[in-house]
Amino acid sequence: MRTFPIRKLTAAALLVAMSIVLTRLLSLNIIPPIVRLSAGNVPLFLASLWLGPVFGGLAGFAADFIGASLTTGWFPPLALGPVLTGVLPGLFVRLTRRETLPWWQLLCLVLVCDALTELLWKALALSWMTGLPFVEVLVTRAPFNLLQAVGQVALLWPLISRLGLRPKVISNRE
Repeated sequence: MRTFPIRKLTAAALLVAMSIVLTRLLSLNIIPPIVRLSAGNVPLFLASLWLGPVFGGLAGFAADFIGASLTTGWFPPLALGPVLTGVLPGLFVRLTRRETLPWWQLLCLVLVCDALTELLWKALALSWMTGLPFVEVLVTRAPFNLLQAVGQVALLWPLISRLGLRPKVISNRE
């Protein structure tokens, strides 16, 4: 019989809290609500890489739902972005059976995930929410998303290179 993963649940809760603080409180709103620079995806990437795509996706949903409910109000189509941010990196690592991730592969992974979730999907959802044309929102967000992705790699790389993709503290392996 499998035991309930208390360590994973606790780690996911801490990463959700970090994501909420980084996204909602320690962010820079450039063009509200279209462009916001934040490091809120970093904990979601870590949840996905360290805990797996299921816990990563749940962490992404929880962070978006709780954070948006406390501040601006929750818009369900926008929730898919954080969920995918929590799923895609872990799915990539699991499917490729990687034990390590060089910095350039991490950069490519962050760029692809951010292009799909932060740039394309969020631009579409924000255009629905605001009524602005999709292309206008996309073009406005693109340079900021590139800057944000590079910043995310700068924050992720030291953690992943030091702790690895499966930290012993979180896993049930002793």
